[in-house]
Amino acid sequence: MRRVHTIVTAPATTPISVSEAKSHMNVTFSDDDTLIGIYVNSATALCEQILQRKLITQTWKMYLDHWPAYIKVLFGNLQSVTHIKYTDTDGDQETFSSDYYDVDTNSVPGRINLKYAQTWPSATLNATNPIEIQFVTGYGASSTDIPADIRNAILLTTAHFYENRENQIVSNVQSMTIEDIPWTSAALLANHRVWDWIV
Repeated sequence: MRRVHTIVTAPATTPISVSEAKSHMNVTFSDDDTLIGIYVNSATALCEQILQRKLITQTWKMYLDHWPAYIKVLFGNLQSVTHIKYTDTDGDQETFSSDYYDVDTNSVPGRINLKYAQTWPSATLNATNPIEIQFVTGYGASSTDIPADIRNAILLTTAHFYENRENQIVSNVQSMTIEDIPWTSAALLANHRVWDWIV
């Protein structure tokens, strides 16, 4: 099923701080703080992509073209669903009452299921992104809510970016760029990856 995602509220913090990254890398001066902050953000984004999760609490909108049997909400730990809205061919938007559906926050990814004997709205839907689901996702609002393995992987990846700022040639054959994640980071992330992101 085609899905479109847009962020509504970005995370208020990062999974690791610049000071944590500096401590891990044994950097004692402040000259590179801005650069390290950029690498923390890049490492976080890369690890989230590999995990197919969002880490710190954030709000997103997901758009669908039609009603499925149930709605799978991506990005890992679903915390809540703010609303489900739909737009008909006249351009009128309506809210689908939460009295008619259940939100499964225990499954990963989370799910939205119709309650017993309920059906999705029968209105003819607008052609472009007619169904809008706004939801909150992430492990929690604090970096300490994130599993230690994931935070360690972000630390290792941040250090890798900091130490390898240019393309490298390995054994004069293989090209390795700073976008490549260290194998130890990948191993730490493996047990936390969401494998059915697209389904």
